[in-house]
Amino acid sequence: QQQQQQQQQQQQRWPGRRGAKATNVKKAPQYQADLELANSLNELFNDEGYELAEQLLWEPGTALRLSFQPVGCRQVQRALETFSRESAVRVASSLEGSVVQAIQSPHANYVLQKIIKVVPIEEVPWLVQELSDRCWELAQHEYGCRVFCRLLENASHAACTNALTNRLFGSVERLIKHQYGHHVVECALEHSNEEQQKTIFRVLMSDLLDFSRNASGAHVIEKALHWGPWDERQSLVQALLSLPSEDLAMLAKHHAGSIVVRAMRRVSGQVADKASEILRRTSTTLGGPRRAGRGAVRRQP
Repeated sequence: QQQQQQQQQQQQRWPGRRGAKATNVKKAPQYQADLELANSLNELFNDEGYELAEQLLWEPGTALRLSFQPVGCRQVQRALETFSRESAVRVASSLEGSVVQAIQSPHANYVLQKIIKVVPIEEVPWLVQELSDRCWELAQHEYGCRVFCRLLENASHAACTNALTNRLFGSVERLIKHQYGHHVVECALEHSNEEQQKTIFRVLMSDLLDFSRNASGAHVIEKALHWGPWDERQSLVQALLSLPSEDLAMLAKHHAGSIVVRAMRRVSGQVADKASEILRRTSTTLGGPRRAGRGAVRRQP
């Protein structure tokens, strides 16, 4: 019985091996055909045979299948970059209805990112619409956060992107502390509109010490100290300097908090001097100089 279980596990892991399930065996010829097609497309692109490449990728289902394959996804991206705008939109449209699956794929997510970069978002409205219903989940996905970042970088001006970002920021505190979601928040600090940036600052200020002690939150605060509305950044600096001196000293030694303290000291020489004075007084009060280590802060030249 144990031997049968091992054989079943091997069949599931290696569907192309002898004895695999019939459904998996049937998939192998299609995969091999798509691999050969991807190689043919590569040769066509190298020889500038764009018209034939277009015809191949316009075949129903072809661009979609290739997008989910390691070799094929590169050729679809190449097509999006090379084809005319009209043809690129046609290739991009092959992913309509499959955005959620594509964003979770280690290969197709790159195709989505390329679509956002080279095709005006107004030409592919379905992309944002399909992201919207599961935006919180997808923004916290290892690959999904990349797609949201590309949207902010390339289409933050679009009404559909603004609406999506507003919906996403209804739970921005979750994103700030998430290992992948924080990348989206950092990108928003650089590319989103001022009102959305102020929302981030407002949430950070609501529990600054807690966010500073979180590994992802510390990176968001680091970004916020250098991006966003000037008055919001100044308020953030003052809030950090107004923390109890013991808390600031604790942050300077903390693996995440030290990121915040270093970023704060890079804001200006005056801020660095104030932070140094607070830390110096606290060190004396606690009995001796603070050891320089992983969390030590240094004034930037």
